[in-house]
Amino acid sequence: MKRITGFMFFLFFGFFHLSAQDNIPGWFLTNLRETGNINTEFGTNQYLNTFNGGAWATSFFPPDSAAPEDMSHIAEVEPDYFKNTRTGSEATIEEMEKYHIYRKWLKQYAPEKAVDGDSNTAWVENKPDFGKGEILMIDIDLTKPILIWAGFGKSQNLFLKNNRPKDIRVYIIEVESPEGDMFGGTHYTGFYIRAIATCQLKDYNGYQELALPKADISHHTAGGGSQFGTNGHNMLLAIEILSVYPGTDWNDTCITEVKNAY
Repeated sequence: MKRITGFMFFLFFGFFHLSAQDNIPGWFLTNLRETGNINTEFGTNQYLNTFNGGAWATSFFPPDSAAPEDMSHIAEVEPDYFKNTRTGSEATIEEMEKYHIYRKWLKQYAPEKAVDGDSNTAWVENKPDFGKGEILMIDIDLTKPILIWAGFGKSQNLFLKNNRPKDIRVYIIEVESPEGDMFGGTHYTGFYIRAIATCQLKDYNGYQELALPKADISHHTAGGGSQFGTNGHNMLLAIEILSVYPGTDWNDTCITEVKNAY
C-alpha cells in the first residue's frame, strides 16, 4: 500500500457528533486515563468511520484500488431519503446503486472490515509511522472468549508485506446509554475504563486468542451488538497498537478480524 504521509482519512456524510476529532488518539486516551470519562458525544450518524458495522477506529487507510464513479453529491437529507445535491432532485434508483458501490469503495480498509467475518478484508490504520497509539474499538460480546487475526490475512504474501500488531494495550470500556436521532445515529456521552492490560500477539497468519483484562461485566447483557446491560450501559473492547512486527514492503498495520470464539 502506498503511504500517504500525514493524511487522516475521515469522510463526512451529513451530520456528525464528535468533538476534538483531530486530537485523537491523544485526546481520547488522555481523557480516558486521567478522568475515566469523556463528556462529549461521538455518534454513528452518516459517518464512514463509525460503529455502523460494529467497529470504530482513530483512523483508517484510504482506498487504493481503482475508483468507481464519484457519487459524493448524493446525500441522505432525511431518513431513507437521498438527494442529488447537484440537481436538487431525489436520487434515482441508478444513482443509488452507484452511490452504494462508491461508499463500499471508500470503506475498503474501514474499521468494520475487522468485524465482517471475511479474512480477505482488514482494518488498516492511517498514520505516517507504524500506527503507534492508533485504536480499534469494537462492540463485541465480552462474556465469551475473543479471537484476533492480526495482520492482513488475505494471503501470506500480504501478511508479510504489511505490519502486524505485536504489543497491544487492551481496554474494557463501559459506555453510557446511547441517544438516537432521526437518522438512526447513536451518541455515547460517557466513557469509563473498567480494565486495562497489555499483551503480546504471536506473529501468526490466523486466529489466536486475545487475552482480556479482568473486569466486572456482571451487569453486561451477553450478545454484543449494542446490547445494553441491566444498568443501561454497554461494554466495548478497544485495542491500541504499541509495537509491530514490521512488514517487508509497507509501514501499514492491519487487523483482519476480531470475533467471539463461539
